[in-house]
Amino acid sequence: LFSYIKNQNISLLWVTHDLHEASLFSDAIGLLNFGKLEQWGSPEEIMFKPRNIFVAEFAGYKNIIAIKHEHGKWQTPWGEWDWSH
Repeated sequence: LFSYIKNQNISLLWVTHDLHEASLFSDAIGLLNFGKLEQWGSPEEIMFKPRNIFVAEFAGYKNIIAIKHEHGKWQTPWGEWDWSH
């Protein structure tokens, strides 16, 4: 079915909760969280460049650390890191 649709140059909106399935058959993926579009991009962008924690967790990432970059320094749960040197 998907090869036929691609060969006919037909647009299709496919709704799924399975990222693997979406990755196999999509040119682009829109990831929604309670109606809010969290990220739109290629399957590779969703998997390897998640825009936020929601997308990262959906993509299967388990070891997520919240950090912030402010004034040239990284704020981590273990303290501040200055990588400007």
